[in-house]
Amino acid sequence: MTLITCIRVGSLVALRWDKLDENQDLWIVPDNRMKNKQDHMVSLTKSFKELLEKLHQVNVQEEYDF
Repeated sequence: MTLITCIRVGSLVALRWDKLDENQDLWIVPDNRMKNKQDHMVSLTKSFKELLEKLHQVNVQEEYDF
């Protein structure tokens, strides 16, 4: 997933379902997870969304994606 998003592993493993905006196909990485301390918007590509859907089936009750 890091190759698809170009996001650092530390930010990726903290991905929370409530930070995904599926209507706009965006993942909003909060400023406290980013090195530059600014919110970061990541486009949800088709392949990334497919992986997230599979993870959600496994982690449906969890707050975090991973």
